[in-house]
Order: sequence, then structure tokens, then C-alpha cells
Amino acid sequence: MNMINLGNAIQVLVMAGLLGWSVLFMLKRIAPNFVRNQQYQLANAFNKHGWKKVAQWLEPAINTGGGCGSGCSTCGSCPSNPNKAKTAK
Repeated sequence: MNMINLGNAIQVLVMAGLLGWSVLFMLKRIAPNFVRNQQYQLANAFNKHGWKKVAQWLEPAINTGGGCGSGCSTCGSCPSNPNKAKTAK
């Protein structure tokens, strides 16, 4: 009887982890500024309590912009996009 309960507990933990990861991934796509701000606040809280390694790991990456000319080649309108030159010929 205990193995059935242990199996159910493991299943619930795995499903909760997958659901949490999915929600975080969705929020990063829909509201990236909100997620970045929350991540920054969490990193600051860990830093204040002396957990420097965790704070460094949680600290959000610096946003480099991604505007036209950044070389991302996602919109196809930048002059640095090699695919645009091939299709124009």
C-alpha cells in the first residue's frame, strides 16, 4: 500500500514540475519584462541573505536590444541578413 502512495507522490511532483516549467516558459514569451523584473528581485533577495552563488545564477542576462542591425536575422529586413541578399537576386 505504501508503494502506491509513493508512486502517486512521485507522479504529482513530476507533473507539478512540468507544469511550473511550462508556465515559466509561457510567461517568458508573453511578458518578458515582468519575468526579468521578478528574477532580478529574487536575485537581490538571495544576495541580501548572503547566497551569492544562487544570486549570480538567478541574475537575468543583460538585454542587448535586438533592434535593426543587431545581426539577429529574424525579421529579414536588416542589411546584415544574408538571406535577403539571396532572395533579391
